[in-house]
Amino acid sequence: MHVYRIYTERTKALPAQTDAVAERFESFTTIEAQGYWKGVPEPSVVFEIVSDWPIDLTIQSAAETIKRLGQQQAVLVTRHEVESKLI
Repeated sequence: MHVYRIYTERTKALPAQTDAVAERFESFTTIEAQGYWKGVPEPSVVFEIVSDWPIDLTIQSAAETIKRLGQQQAVLVTRHEVESKLI
């Protein structure tokens, strides 16, 4: 199982960014956060997607769209292997 996270600044583009993720994934989580970019605090959002198989290309496509819509210099993408089960 893989957990992917896309970290970005929270901007007015959030609804469009959320739509971009929803177009690619039917299930995901958004997490409101406080991030720091080059030492400066900024409101942030983390999109978290869990998948049974690697989906790196789809995640990259979503991250590029999030970056473009938010007019960001960069967004951070992480991938973690985890064990999980639905209860």
